[in-house]
Amino acid sequence: MVPVRDVVLQGDFRSRHRSRATSAVAQPAVRPWRIGATDSESRVLAIGDAPKADRLLDILSTDHPDQRFLLVGVVPLAEIDRLTDAITETQPDRVILLQPDCSSAALQKMLDAARAQPVRLQVLGEHLGDDAVAMLPGTDQTVFAVPSQRPGGYVVKRVLDVVAAGALLALAFPFLVVVAAFTKLSSRGPVFYDSWRVGVGGEPFPCHKFRTMCVGADVQQEELESRNEADGCLFKIENDPRVTRVGRFLRRTSLDELPQLTNVLKGQMSLVGPRPLPLRDVQLMDERHKVRHAVLPGMTGLWQVSGRSGLKAVDMMELDMEYIRSWSLLADARILWRTCATVLSRKGAY
Repeated sequence: MVPVRDVVLQGDFRSRHRSRATSAVAQPAVRPWRIGATDSESRVLAIGDAPKADRLLDILSTDHPDQRFLLVGVVPLAEIDRLTDAITETQPDRVILLQPDCSSAALQKMLDAARAQPVRLQVLGEHLGDDAVAMLPGTDQTVFAVPSQRPGGYVVKRVLDVVAAGALLALAFPFLVVVAAFTKLSSRGPVFYDSWRVGVGGEPFPCHKFRTMCVGADVQQEELESRNEADGCLFKIENDPRVTRVGRFLRRTSLDELPQLTNVLKGQMSLVGPRPLPLRDVQLMDERHKVRHAVLPGMTGLWQVSGRSGLKAVDMMELDMEYIRSWSLLADARILWRTCATVLSRKGAY
């Protein structure tokens, strides 16, 4: 990746802001739920042209002397595909779009990048005509703010995950022992199976499940690729020959997923979130859908209660994106309630 400072801070712009546009230091690829600016400093990453960013920073610094605005970089619209890397590298408190007349495709990329980090995205404009338009502190510059999720809500979500997962494991323990016994006696192999999935930040983790397939199922998948009934990046076969007799029952009732409560306690998963996908599926995934890795994956999610395996891959991905865009604790509660009905109906599970 070419550092943002080398791409955009050129010529006179670099020399005039050498003291304010500090050298960008590479940060970890994922820094979820970052708490933003301090009371005295706000790190700004601008999208647009350097001269306009130059003028904006001068206005902010002059009109609001109590707040130090630090320009950490400028991403030209022509380089918008670099925005995610720029945010990761510069760790801004806010991203400001200087040219609101950009294409809808470019704006969507900005939204996805801002939500993935997350960071506040603001649009500079004089005549946006919306109730969400606000004035930047101490200036006559108007912005349209696209809010990102606040850390507090995620803290509550995590606490609820731990409490609920712990309680469910305690209550279901005798039942889990019975399921484990049936799994062991029904076919050769271990009781549990670790399916490596991609979690938050794109990091792989072992997703715990009751074993539902015969030993060596992973090796056999390559031979079954030609029989794949799912579209896009997913792999599904309704009558998968690798699934055991007991395993088929566990899958239709979703009981094979119960060991993932331990993944929730470990902080690798949440009760609700985008479903974690195998490494093979993620490698084939459309790049724009990888924003789903900005949040913890879930035991259940929006697409699980909207059709499950009956949906096309692109529909599943769009539902995951919609979940991230509109997340709230109330939405999680509704999904959990609908999950109970979906599991009982066994609709779309195989």
